[in-house]
Amino acid sequence: MGGFHSLLEQEVLTILLAGTAPIIICPARGIGNMYFPPEYEAPMTAERLLILSFFPDEVKRPSRQTALERNTLLAALANEVFVAYAHAGGQIEQICYQVIKKLGQKLYTLPSNHNQLLIHQGAKSIDQFSQNVAGYRQGIIH
Repeated sequence: MGGFHSLLEQEVLTILLAGTAPIIICPARGIGNMYFPPEYEAPMTAERLLILSFFPDEVKRPSRQTALERNTLLAALANEVFVAYAHAGGQIEQICYQVIKKLGQKLYTLPSNHNQLLIHQGAKSIDQFSQNVAGYRQGIIH
């Protein structure tokens, strides 16, 4: 579930589209007149791709404000959140701290020097997420 707007997110979406996992794309704009690429057709037909917007069709372009609203709402709805990088003092960092403080929610990030403050505040390294996934698959973690 995400906006899949940045180049990194678009690369992740390409990988997800080639797989079998369910995907929810949430653009930071209305979807009434939105173009959907041909590679969305098969996952949509298989009912594993949902395009969902919180904005009316009159919102034709994403903006900083609509992206912030979308990201805040998605983070609030998710049990687990992955953020590759959050600029110090930026809006994503503030959303990350909200996730860290929320009981029952987990924030994962890349094990990078740039993310050490997030990890120090309570975010988990994506390495820990990978270990949990492996544990679930092997039946070690319930």
